[in-house]
Amino acid sequence: MWKTKVTSKGRITIPQEIRCRMGLSPGDTLEIKETDCGYVIGKAADPEELKKYIGCVDLQNMTSDAIVKDLRGGDLQW
Repeated sequence: MWKTKVTSKGRITIPQEIRCRMGLSPGDTLEIKETDCGYVIGKAADPEELKKYIGCVDLQNMTSDAIVKDLRGGDLQW
């Protein structure tokens, strides 16, 4: 477990080990998500990186229940 302090300007320093493990570089964008257990900070998805997956999955013949199941870790085949 790591600890960090919030500055008077609301900034935090992410320890170097975590930055390396997460593959963070200066200028990267992070997301903060609220969960039932607290908050999770993670690297934000790069829209340009996601564009290469557009059209990989045919959702037209899937029910909304099947799409939700796949998004939640179902058996979507790439």
